[in-house]
Amino acid sequence: MHRSTNRFAAAALAVGCGLGAAVGLSGPALAASCQLDFARPSTTVYRILLNCTGGTPTSISLYAEDFPFDQFLGNFLPGQLVDQGTLNEDDFPFNREDEIHGQVAVREANGTVVSVRTNTVNRNF
Repeated sequence: MHRSTNRFAAAALAVGCGLGAAVGLSGPALAASCQLDFARPSTTVYRILLNCTGGTPTSISLYAEDFPFDQFLGNFLPGQLVDQGTLNEDDFPFNREDEIHGQVAVREANGTVVSVRTNTVNRNF
């Protein structure tokens, strides 16, 4: 090989190794996740608070955890006000603590919409 061909080959090898290292280090994208909470701006309503990473929340379905299945409470928007009676699902006969979680539609940066389950909020609503 000629000297210029050797330099080209060496440069190509260095670039190839650098690209391989960069691809190897980048790893997969992080999955979306959401934390659910509620603020109480008045005595009769709660505001849905969502803190999501990995995308933008577009809607949330709220569920009450009741064995043997989860009770669907409704579809809502992040930040929407919800009547206290909707969240107070364990009120008869002993007014037990309520367990509420959400299933959130999250739009990722690439446009894909994924479904993410939130944490469970345990509280007397």
